[in-house]
Amino acid sequence: MTPARSRSPRRRLVCSLVAGALTLTASSARASTSVVVCTPSAGTNPILKLSPAAVPPPGVGKYGFKLKTTIDGCVANAQKLGDWVPSKNGSPDGASIAQAELSVSVAGYGNCALGLGQISATPPSAYDLVGTLKIKWLDANGDTIKSVKPSVAFLRMQQQVLGQTPVVTTVGDGTVSKGPGIGGRVRVTWPFAFSTSFDLNDPWTACLIGGVTVPPDFPPFPDPVPLKAIQLSGRPAITIYLPDLQ
Repeated sequence: MTPARSRSPRRRLVCSLVAGALTLTASSARASTSVVVCTPSAGTNPILKLSPAAVPPPGVGKYGFKLKTTIDGCVANAQKLGDWVPSKNGSPDGASIAQAELSVSVAGYGNCALGLGQISATPPSAYDLVGTLKIKWLDANGDTIKSVKPSVAFLRMQQQVLGQTPVVTTVGDGTVSKGPGIGGRVRVTWPFAFSTSFDLNDPWTACLIGGVTVPPDFPPFPDPVPLKAIQLSGRPAITIYLPDLQ
């Protein structure tokens, strides 16, 4: 049998259309799709509560961050939420989303050095904060939008030191398990600043001194105390998106 040396025009056309469709699908997969982005305006910075409290270094123990606050500056992808209405993961009222009430509850193991390693080495037994984030979506008046389900996500938190000053941002990345953006990614950040004046009235400083070696001729520090709260230096921000699959 003599093998065919060329394809029929019809077969070449079909192959071309299939290849084009696959190329288009791959191209669209490379673009991330934003679901909701909350970039809050200036306002009252919330207090991050630690329960259980973080112990002074070099000790280690379980500690947790708890935060409940409302932020503004939220903008949703109303078209995408509208497209998802038949699957019950969207809403016809996506354009009404303007605020978010977020509740974060996460727990880690370590001490009030928070894994930064600046005052004392991070203990080998430490692990990053992990837990849950729940977001209720609100309109411009602060009322719950009934047609928009709350978003729930599992988070893994890490501390990052930014710039030359000890400004620390806790960054959480996770997967949305319920509500708008389900199956996508969520990123939440909250900033707090370490006191550069080494003020022992600052709760974080008062906890960290447990890891500081005081020279013999230096006045002794007060006994370190567990860290129960941190005043944030900014308001939390949230992004929910469908990431690049490549």
